Amino acid sequence: MTGPLDPPLPDATWLPADLTEVAAGLRARAADLDGQAELARAEAARPGWSGRAHQAWAERARERAAELDRCAGLHRAAADLVDRHVREVAAVREALAAARALVEKAVAGAA
Repeated sequence: MTGPLDPPLPDATWLPADLTEVAAGLRARAADLDGQAELARAEAARPGWSGRAHQAWAERARERAAELDRCAGLHRAAADLVDRHVREVAAVREALAAARALVEKAVAGAA
């Protein structure tokens, strides 16, 4: 049969795998950022300095740790959105395949 339903859908195997790898990479980067935040917190708690210099250094290290935590959270959120996108694309592909099968069945029955 030839017609508007004939153009093939893109291969469904490449997209989810590639985007799943992207999500995994985002989660790995989030874990790296978590580790950097822990190091920053450890630096802030490390003894050695005193007075205003220590207070300023500790405050800066806490700010850095907080920013790293924020960035890690954004990476996790992005990974979750990529995973959601993969699921939604798969659902649309399934719906398109089901619709195509119904149309082909109807056309075959009408012939």
